[in-house]
Amino acid sequence: MKTIKLITLLLFASLMFTALSQHAQAGPPPAFVGYTISDDATGGDCNTIGVWDSSTKTCVLTQDVECITNATTDICMEIQSDDIVFNCKEHQLFDNFGGPSGTGVRILGHSGVKIKRCDFDNFDIGIQVLNSDNINILLNTFTFTDLQSINLQSTDSSYIVGNEALDRSSVGAYFWSHPNERARRCGDGQLLR
Repeated sequence: MKTIKLITLLLFASLMFTALSQHAQAGPPPAFVGYTISDDATGGDCNTIGVWDSSTKTCVLTQDVECITNATTDICMEIQSDDIVFNCKEHQLFDNFGGPSGTGVRILGHSGVKIKRCDFDNFDIGIQVLNSDNINILLNTFTFTDLQSINLQSTDSSYIVGNEALDRSSVGAYFWSHPNERARRCGDGQLLR
């Protein structure tokens, strides 16, 4: 009798553990899979978070944007065309995955992009620019960024004006380029002009 109760108890515990494990692994579906801004009829995903003007290639946010960056999606917003203007109008892009993680906005291999008036909160990197040129980063605020507020790598002829890095930013701005491999840093809480 004790053996049957013990086996029943162990079987029940095993089934409960399996069910709970599967539920914990699946969890709720991700609320965010990444946004793109590109030169097409809708501005990529711009119309879901703002207003797209195709004549000026401008995306203007009309709301705060919650991003969940994790192992699957580590970029909140990606600019995917040349000459895009991304104007947050002081709306917030924020990561809601717990501690700072992921990248707020990434520009990879494009020219003539402007990122302005955004409030970045809780990212590892606020804005990351790779292999691009003629990029303007204007009047943005970075709060609780863990690694760099602004990260430019192999990027030429770009302007960073009136940005503010607050709170936990370990590096306000980081610049790295080939072939000299030089880096300049602006510290936490400094106004970047």
